[in-house]
This record gives sequence, structure tokens and C-alpha cells, in this order.
Amino acid sequence: MLDFVHRWKTLWERDGAEAYLALYAPEFKSRGKGLKEWSAYKLRVNRLNQKRRIQVTPTRIEFDGTEVSIDLLQQFNSTRINDLGLKQLGLKSVPAGTYLITSEEWEALSLLEFEQKRLESPLRLGGNQKVLDLQQLPSF
Repeated sequence: MLDFVHRWKTLWERDGAEAYLALYAPEFKSRGKGLKEWSAYKLRVNRLNQKRRIQVTPTRIEFDGTEVSIDLLQQFNSTRINDLGLKQLGLKSVPAGTYLITSEEWEALSLLEFEQKRLESPLRLGGNQKVLDLQQLPSF
């Protein structure tokens, strides 16, 4: 599942729009937009924000059958925008042995809030509630 998140982030940084958008489920929803509207929005925003560099660090992963909810601390830098925040992805597993994104939410954070979450929030894996120190996980 972390391999999927890494691929999503890498495709977002590059301009591989087709491959990037293929990671989203047909039933995808975000901020009142379905996949068609959201795809058009992301293509427009990505054209404006060149030389994207994105770093994500997982802070919470919760499994519920074929669905996964993952929280990521995200640093986004481009030619026009530099921001910090919390990205929440909803994923579903698919028969091909991978995942598709069903939802995506974003909450901007101040530098102080970002650092507090980064330093104080251990990764929480749902189900057996195994908790790991964030220092054990790679940022990518």
C-alpha cells in the first residue's frame, strides 16, 4: 500500500497526467467534485504549478476490509505554491492487487502545526492498533 502512495506521489510530481489520473476510482469524490470535474481541476492546477516537489509522510493507516484510509503529512513546493498540510486519502483495493483512490481531502497547516503533527503523531495502523514511531517510516 505504501508502494501505491509512492507511485501516486511520483506521478503527481511528474507530468504523467494519464497515469496519475488512472489511480483514481470512477466513484471518486473530493470537495463536492466527481472524478470528471476533479480531473479537469487537477490538470489546470498542475499546468500552473510546474516543477512540483512533494514529500509525504504517513501518520495514520486504517484498514477496513477492502478499504484503506491514510493520513499523510504533505509538503508541496512548485513554481507558484509552497504549502504544508494534512492529506487524507481513501483507497479501495482492486482485483489487480493494487488500489484506487476513492476520496481525497486537504487541510492546510501552519509550520508550527505541521511540525507538531510530524513530531508527536505516531503512525497508527488500524485493526490491531499497532503503533510505530514515525522515525521508522520513510518519507517519500
